[in-house]
Amino acid sequence: MGSTVSRLGIGTAQFGSNYGISNTNGKVSKIEVAKILGNASESKISLIDTATSYGSCEKLLGELIESEDLFKIITKTPVAKALKVKKPDKKTIIDSFARSLEQLNKSYIYGLLVHSAKDLVSNEGRCFIDALIELRQLKLVQKIGVSIYSGSQIDQVLSVFTPDIVQVPFNAADRRLEYSGHLNTLKRHGIEVHARSIFLQGLLLMDRTHLPNQFKELEHEFSLFQASAKRSEVSVLEACIYAAMIRPELDRILVGVTSVLELRQIIDSCCRIDKYKKKPELYSPIIKNKHFIDPSRWRL
Repeated sequence: MGSTVSRLGIGTAQFGSNYGISNTNGKVSKIEVAKILGNASESKISLIDTATSYGSCEKLLGELIESEDLFKIITKTPVAKALKVKKPDKKTIIDSFARSLEQLNKSYIYGLLVHSAKDLVSNEGRCFIDALIELRQLKLVQKIGVSIYSGSQIDQVLSVFTPDIVQVPFNAADRRLEYSGHLNTLKRHGIEVHARSIFLQGLLLMDRTHLPNQFKELEHEFSLFQASAKRSEVSVLEACIYAAMIRPELDRILVGVTSVLELRQIIDSCCRIDKYKKKPELYSPIIKNKHFIDPSRWRL
């Protein structure tokens, strides 16, 4: 697997908003974000994932990341309905990206993803594709792509466009794209794959007795997963990271943190994973109701 730390990327939703069902700390302070970024850089974590929809996050990153090349920064297009036009066109999307660049205080960034795959496969999808290709040709972004939620969306996207990057959901309780073969499909197309939600917004780390009411029926399955980690003599945090890191199709693993302490715990877990002499035998939770593994469907 190589160094697991080098495959990490920092997800930044918590930097600009009160994101995450298990986030009890709220929006991360500017001082703490600076500490997180500094620690990430020192630990050779090179990828930052953000979006226009993450509140003030782009502006905050622009203030704190002075060097063009300190991190590879990825941002995302607004969803079509947030562009405040009846029908999105290429110019609207390019103008929106120009505002992102200005907020980020950069002359170029590593990647731009369509935030909603539904926009890419809609009637206006060609506008998004043409805008992204033009921005790549202008060398304002190195790679272009899309964030998806399901295998069917991957099929739809590949029917109209071959992205450089696809961001996917993946965790110990959500291995749909592994089982369906879609991760292999992406790699056959030479696509860079980034995994998000490896802790399922922290649900997989929670004590089973503290799960929010809407997830109570997951209590038994999550307890089996946590018990398997204990039997294997690894922490639940390590188990969640390992479940993603063991997949060679995943080029980058995005983690969201609200403190430098949380980041250090993740980095330390990665270092322990690199030294495993025996692979942990982990239980994969069986979740029949797919709404539970799609945060976009949760009642928050």
